[in-house]
Amino acid sequence: MKSLTRIIAVATLLATLVSPATAGDLRDEDPQTWERAESEVFVPLFEALQAGDVSAIKRLLDADLFGQYHVLLERNSAYPQYLRDYYRGATFELRGIEDEGDRYTADVVIQWPDGRRIPVRMSAKSLNAKPRTGQR
Repeated sequence: MKSLTRIIAVATLLATLVSPATAGDLRDEDPQTWERAESEVFVPLFEALQAGDVSAIKRLLDADLFGQYHVLLERNSAYPQYLRDYYRGATFELRGIEDEGDRYTADVVIQWPDGRRIPVRMSAKSLNAKPRTGQR
């Protein structure tokens, strides 16, 4: 049970990646990159989080986060249901995206049905990133 509690704590960290919102705004600097990052990276990531789609999450995470959380993503059979429960009814508001070459970092506000709003910072693999070796 202690191990499940630890896994859930790590899962929450991965799922929200909480830090103050500070990313630059590609919306003004490069609107085409913003639109592609939003539609091809972050919207699918948000949908994967809500659906508990671990395979999609693994494809979208940048290499650093994947390396940090690969055990949780690959070996925790309870994680998909945890994600579905945690994000049930949540909405995601994309506030800013930074293009860091091999990854995007976005400032997001997650709002739950009870009105809670939490600003988070999420990193995802850039559309231009090289595939990870051994990626499934």
